[in-house]
Amino acid sequence: FLERGMVAFNIGCAQSINQIYVDGKTILTAPIKKTTTGSGRPVSYVAPRDLVNNGSAKLRPYFGNSADYDRAQSTYKGVMDSMGFINLDENRNVPTWPNLVFVIFDRFYMGPQARWGRIEADITVLPIAQEELPVEFTFAAMSADLPDGGGGVNPMYAVWVLLTGKYPYGVGMPVSKIDKTSLNTVALALQSEGVFVNINTADGEKAGDLIQEIFDDCGIVISEVNGLMHFDLIRQGDPAITLDEDGLSPPIEEIEVNAEPFRPRSVEFQYLSNKIAFDQDTINVEQDGFSQYRGSKKRDKLDLKVITQDTIANKVAYRRAQEVFSLQYSVRFTTSRDGRTLRPGQLINLPAFGGLRISKIEYDFNS
Repeated sequence: FLERGMVAFNIGCAQSINQIYVDGKTILTAPIKKTTTGSGRPVSYVAPRDLVNNGSAKLRPYFGNSADYDRAQSTYKGVMDSMGFINLDENRNVPTWPNLVFVIFDRFYMGPQARWGRIEADITVLPIAQEELPVEFTFAAMSADLPDGGGGVNPMYAVWVLLTGKYPYGVGMPVSKIDKTSLNTVALALQSEGVFVNINTADGEKAGDLIQEIFDDCGIVISEVNGLMHFDLIRQGDPAITLDEDGLSPPIEEIEVNAEPFRPRSVEFQYLSNKIAFDQDTINVEQDGFSQYRGSKKRDKLDLKVITQDTIANKVAYRRAQEVFSLQYSVRFTTSRDGRTLRPGQLINLPAFGGLRISKIEYDFNS
């Protein structure tokens, strides 16, 4: 059985359709790239020999952009008409479904039974083009190998899209409320570290939760500076701010210390590795090692939900493990009014305690 039809994949402008699977079997001999193929151009796919020989084994990709759509092309128009879209705007070359990534099969081989198989795809998506980003941004939105199925997008690019995107693709935050300079600074630092992410959204998942996952995995903290959302990175070797006794109120004797009895910990990180077809892989980070401690260890499990590359996963796991290990010890203190410039994520030197990382700030507006 043969049938013409359309298969929709996802929302967002795609850079490339890396592979299409029909009942688990691959049907593309090479990735289909937006830059070389374009929307609506015919591409051959793997099919029975007689279908290939007569030239019917063709599909036409549409990458979700609004350019290069040939709406008069017979298969596209035929599918639209059969679905009831008869009042098309023929004066403008605008797709019926903007931002939708889909393919149209000129002829789809259904086998001996009149049944469409389970169709899945591996697609690289970049929802906003580099040239559409603010001029203040000098970072690369994606890694060089993303169009080839590797790498990922800059974490701050993903944060920008999720913050400024309109519902339901983002939280709809006004662009004017975001400190673009600090965002660009953090993005350039992550780019130099080779940290890239891939977002796999689940049905019903909130944009705010996705943003927090990126912050957690990449060590990003936010604060309000001059009425704007300001971004900082947490990294070893950060310069410390010295907070002397004159900056503390009440005096240093009233600093509150919370500490648990020392108990070594072990953290297991789980992530979906692109090296094993995005199947689950794990990284274990031990505190003090097995050989140095024979008693029981407190064991934690964390998911790296936006990390898919092994090398990046190792970097992120090591940094996040140090955060987990540090949770056994905390210090709470009150500063004078000079402390109002402190922000979460900053490293400070506290008399008699040494270097401490600020995790939370509470303001007393009555003092």
